[in-house]
Amino acid sequence: MSLGVSRRPGINIGPEHREADERAEELILGFWVFLMSDAIIFGVMFATYGIMLRSTAGAPGPHQIFDIRNAFIETVALLTSSFTYGLSSVALK
Repeated sequence: MSLGVSRRPGINIGPEHREADERAEELILGFWVFLMSDAIIFGVMFATYGIMLRSTAGAPGPHQIFDIRNAFIETVALLTSSFTYGLSSVALK
């Protein structure tokens, strides 16, 4: 790999380059900051949902509005596609 080629986190096969490795470390840190902030946001949403589950003030609850079977099927499809993407990333290495 030449010095002009930038390396990406997770897909590096060639010899080591100090500058490219330092840049990849910055990208990895940014990725983890994004991932943790996303986890915090979803945690807050789930906590809010859990607290307000029975507090509908006379309005219809989530069981009357949402069909949980469709949401479950869509979630399984999303998780399956994420798993196959992960397998393809490992196979590329």
